[in-house]
Amino acid sequence: DTDPPLTFVLGWETTPGAEFMLSVKDDDSGGFGGDDNCGNLTITVGEPGVYTATLPGGSVVEYSISHPVLAYTFYDTVTIFPTPELPLVATSDALPACEGDTITLHVSTEDAVTVQWYNDGTPIPGAENDTLLVTTSGSYYAVATATGGCTSTASAFGVELLDYPFTPYIYTTAFNVLATSSDYPLQWYYEGNPIPGATDSTFTAALEGQYQVAAANGPCISFSAVYSLVFNNIGQTESLIRVAPNPFQNNISIEQTFNRLLYIQLMDLQGRAVAIVTSSEKAIQLQPDSELPAGTYLIEVRDEQGSVLQQLMVKVAE
Repeated sequence: DTDPPLTFVLGWETTPGAEFMLSVKDDDSGGFGGDDNCGNLTITVGEPGVYTATLPGGSVVEYSISHPVLAYTFYDTVTIFPTPELPLVATSDALPACEGDTITLHVSTEDAVTVQWYNDGTPIPGAENDTLLVTTSGSYYAVATATGGCTSTASAFGVELLDYPFTPYIYTTAFNVLATSSDYPLQWYYEGNPIPGATDSTFTAALEGQYQVAAANGPCISFSAVYSLVFNNIGQTESLIRVAPNPFQNNISIEQTFNRLLYIQLMDLQGRAVAIVTSSEKAIQLQPDSELPAGTYLIEVRDEQGSVLQQLMVKVAE
């Protein structure tokens, strides 16, 4: 080419690091019988850009390397599943309830495919229905799962099952004074009906008849056994027995004034028997099976029919 520069495009596809040899010759059928060699240039494919090199014969070579950008298009399908409606836990049973009761919980699951119940954060095995029968206190909730695996968690629903109070026991502290002991609120009853205002640990009876006392822990109520109060019996038998010593320690001596078959028991103020003896002897020994803590106890005397003939307080010495 007599009119440099000479420009041409190779258009080869190659890979980084490949090498090419560029030879430049003088096309003049030269004096040496052929084209004169103006120089060689080794080109290594590297980073894109424009490069310049000078050959030994003085010719200047400018070359460029370009990396064509290949365009790829990918398609995929994205499905967005709905989140189930927030489930609500409810019950038609009254709360709090009592130990031994069964509470039925319901959960709304209109959009759910599956349901899993939890108690205090732990899944309940097999609890996968809309209803759950609860027999223990706890914090219950349900997780609803819809099509596609989307979930919604209900707010926790607290269930409290209260203990029943210890069954109260009635004893007399005087001629017509009924007494009991409990850590819970009390209500006295006469002939099956509550006595208005009779909520103390003692009740002074003005009438003979059947009495009860109830201890309540919320809705959980424990009733004592029926106590039949008969003024004549108590009055006639105030001297039925004598006890000594009082206070006592290991055993107590009981002397009855009549030769009657008596059922005698020593009880704590919760009504629990700690010693029992049945005898018609005049001199009776009442001895607990084990050492008793110091405190106040009750001796109750009943006849063969189970009627209370006499009650008196005794103490265990320190």
